[in-house]
Amino acid sequence: MRFINPSVHGVLDYVIVVALVLVSIAVGLSGLAAAIAYLMAAALLVMITAFPLGALKLLPLPAHSRIELFIGMSLLVCPWIFGFADDLMAMNVFVVSGFALLVLRLFSKLD
Repeated sequence: MRFINPSVHGVLDYVIVVALVLVSIAVGLSGLAAAIAYLMAAALLVMITAFPLGALKLLPLPAHSRIELFIGMSLLVCPWIFGFADDLMAMNVFVVSGFALLVLRLFSKLD
């Protein structure tokens, strides 16, 4: 049941990027957790996808979808892989962001 069209998905991608950065700042992420959060946000931001809102439109939507799946799953497991799962705020930022990205991908018409 995919009901989010590519235009709306493109807007929501930007919303997730901004939310990831602002929430990371608001909760005071630092060190490796902050660096990874900002790196993941930057990776999402610079994807040059063939969305109506995409800057250069070089990356086809199915490729964007696969990269987004990878980033979403990566966000979910980063706290345990990089050893900051004991920081509840950092873990929550990563898990909620990863889950949001995966839900967005699940309901989007990208393939």
